[in-house]
Amino acid sequence: MVMSDIRRLGRGFRLFIRSLQARPVSNIPHQVQATLAGRTMEVYEPPRTPWKTVVPVYGMGLRGERDPRLFKFVQACLEAGTRVVVPNLPGIKQYEFRGGDLESMLDAIETVHSRFPGPVSVVAFSAGGSISLSAAAHPRTADKIHSLLAFGPLYDIREVWHILHNQEINDSDHKKLDASLWTQYVIAYRNRDQLGFSDAEKATIHDTLWNYDFGASDQAKREFFECVIAPCDLPHRSDLLREDDVFDLLSPRGKLEKVRARVAVLHDSTDMIVPPAHGQRIMEELLRRPNHQQRQLSTPLLTHVTVEAGANLRDVYDMIDMLGEVFI
Repeated sequence: MVMSDIRRLGRGFRLFIRSLQARPVSNIPHQVQATLAGRTMEVYEPPRTPWKTVVPVYGMGLRGERDPRLFKFVQACLEAGTRVVVPNLPGIKQYEFRGGDLESMLDAIETVHSRFPGPVSVVAFSAGGSISLSAAAHPRTADKIHSLLAFGPLYDIREVWHILHNQEINDSDHKKLDASLWTQYVIAYRNRDQLGFSDAEKATIHDTLWNYDFGASDQAKREFFECVIAPCDLPHRSDLLREDDVFDLLSPRGKLEKVRARVAVLHDSTDMIVPPAHGQRIMEELLRRPNHQQRQLSTPLLTHVTVEAGANLRDVYDMIDMLGEVFI
């Protein structure tokens, strides 16, 4: 093992440990800069001269750039000496699929490439992973991304979203229940005006989603769902399905042969939101590329896109090794 491999594994280990830490990381100094097209992005600089730029792309969630899990990742990258640039994707911060989010991603990558020296690596989560893979295949940015690490990306957004939209509550175990309740809250939030919720009910739906993975009570989630959301019978409301015109635009399906970057895909082996088969389908299409590198790990060390502790040392090593891809 050469020194560069040892250094990469060390940085991957630091990123893995940071992800497991319960202590929240927040208030990291940064600048808000304008992109080439006049959008905004947050720029975090390490203490010493950075040798590359990492672009983390959050998944669907109201917190967006303020997600505590993202802050842990930013902190680990800064400690490894990389600059971090977080693009602003307004659509997925409202649980919506918007074509403008892909344009924002392209703009951010073009800005980073033109403004900062060194290679650019993208680390993306869930729906952000789908958008990032599509950006990595786009003619404007395919040659500007050196490596891409995706957690739980959707191969075909239309397919996943239709399954989730028609999904009934599954209470056979806690993980399935939590995932299916989350889906119901998201659909309720997206259609809060059309469904006629009161202002107080809208506020509760917002606050529950804001805190969903950060201390929201399981009992409170279930009780409010049963009292307010369940009577709406959301799984049978096909009129609430929207955005069909942008699913193909944002999905990486059918585009991946044009990706030039190194790609690593990490997927929860029992993911209740994005089926693990989507990671495999992404790999199958990437393998059609000549002379390019791709890796995949499907593991119980993830809960959707959140890194968990585990006793499978082989998976722990492989995950650390893949996290180290960010620092190549």
